[in-house]
Amino acid sequence: MVGEKVFQGIGVSSGTALGRIFLREVVDLTFKNVKISQEQIAGEIERFQQAVERVTEALKYERSKVFEDLGQEEAEIWTVQLMLLEDPEIFDAVMTSIKQDLKSAEAAVNDVFAGQVQLFEDLDDDYMRGRAIDLENLRKRLLMQLLGKEEKQTEIPSDSILVYLELTPTDVGAIDKNKVVGVIAEKGGTTSHAAILLRSIGIPAVFGISDFYQKVKNGTGVAMDGKTGAVILNPLPETKNIYRAQMVKERKQKIELEKLVTLPSVTKDGQKIELFANIGSLAEARAADVNGAEGIGLFRTEFIFLGRKELPSEETQFKIYRQVAQLMGQRQVIIRTLDIGGDKKPDYIDIPPECNPFLGYRAIRLCLKEQEIFESQLRAILRASTYGRLSIMYPFVISVEEVREANRILEQVKVQLEQEKIPFDKEIPVGVMIETPAASLLVEDFFQIVDFVSVGTNDLAQYTLAVDRMNAGIAHLYNYFHPAVLRQLQLIGQAGVKANKLVGICGEMASDPLAVKLLLGLGFNELSVNPSSLSLVKSLIRETTLAEAKKIAGQALSLPSAAAVKEFLTSVTS
Repeated sequence: MVGEKVFQGIGVSSGTALGRIFLREVVDLTFKNVKISQEQIAGEIERFQQAVERVTEALKYERSKVFEDLGQEEAEIWTVQLMLLEDPEIFDAVMTSIKQDLKSAEAAVNDVFAGQVQLFEDLDDDYMRGRAIDLENLRKRLLMQLLGKEEKQTEIPSDSILVYLELTPTDVGAIDKNKVVGVIAEKGGTTSHAAILLRSIGIPAVFGISDFYQKVKNGTGVAMDGKTGAVILNPLPETKNIYRAQMVKERKQKIELEKLVTLPSVTKDGQKIELFANIGSLAEARAADVNGAEGIGLFRTEFIFLGRKELPSEETQFKIYRQVAQLMGQRQVIIRTLDIGGDKKPDYIDIPPECNPFLGYRAIRLCLKEQEIFESQLRAILRASTYGRLSIMYPFVISVEEVREANRILEQVKVQLEQEKIPFDKEIPVGVMIETPAASLLVEDFFQIVDFVSVGTNDLAQYTLAVDRMNAGIAHLYNYFHPAVLRQLQLIGQAGVKANKLVGICGEMASDPLAVKLLLGLGFNELSVNPSSLSLVKSLIRETTLAEAKKIAGQALSLPSAAAVKEFLTSVTS
């Protein structure tokens, strides 16, 4: 008898499942890469244009079906793909490759889209890497049209757990929820569009298990946990019993959580906690709205700037900020100003090679030097501020001087808009992200000149512990429950209470069920989480009192290690 075999991936859609493996076949998209003649150029261009038209028609049809089945916010995912397909920069790059490089339509599509995919895959940001999958999906669909290939339609048995090399939104749209109980993919992350869709339709999913596709066979029994990322092949009877019990518990919990969407985020003793959402697009803003977000605690603006050959115009930015502001109404929307540099390097900005780019020319440092870029974004945000309740947040600050300089530029932009008689919120709140030990130690000084702070726990833990969380060899050392991180969070929380201002968390820690009560006890009055985590975090807030949370925080701070803290929090949260 074959024993259990455990794999560890990334949980991207919560829920447990028991079923049998069903491998999704990979379509062969190989082609002969030969140069074309001058006489063939017109024909190759026509083939490319026809392929674009057919894929566009298919995407529009799929979008309409998703709109009918799931709603507007999920359908927006297809809108993003249509925008990418219609992007003149990408379209023109393929045309140029055919005309000047004498490449076939297949080769031109493959090279241009592969280059864009690589650009996003290299970024140290889950959300940005998720856009790489959208572009890869378009590459494959265009090649399938050009090569005349189709995916085989195979009957899927009941209780199947589908296994992919890489999952696309199109794949999710084709899933039969009556037969599929879970999804596993080698590639992808929590913010990919496929992951967002899987959470929307409630199918457990685990991504990021290397070489899994090659190691499994159809029909193999499997247990999976979309929360922890655990996958168990050939589960023993006792393992199956544990998973069945968990599935029953989850069904009951889901019913209870659905009741919380319209309820306020307050503790049992009446303390209001602002429960916001992290977003990177209008589609995610809609998901946040549907799931009961009381505001947007982090609007990442990098995606507006990446994947282009030139800077997005002020007007382009304005329209995006205005749409999110209008959607959220009088709920606060905190827009983080441009955070590029490090691994996010657009071609149109001159960022020299650096030995340590994550400690280098990035975020507020770049904006203070590239003032035209900064001013254009500030103008767009201020113009949009009359359509809702916007706030501005500067990333990666390490000194009061940086904040004063950024505010000086902001005031200059305000004067310009006044002279041009363009309306804006003259009292727009301004805050900073606390992402480094330097910033956490200066938090009281920051509160003298800003309206709020929000902690990026991912970077704060990384810089405090001197651990690159993307380095597989040392990633186990990265842990935001480390005592050194918790003591900084205590300092920040206490400063917020003293200043009587909004002090929030917008990093991954805010979405961690083990951390919620701890953070409340440390003094944080705003948590910004993934849209899919809103109801669960709200339930944890509503089931505790502030006194209980402070007691939990006090005990956690006295513990000697991250492991001890996590063990203690598990005991008080379960």
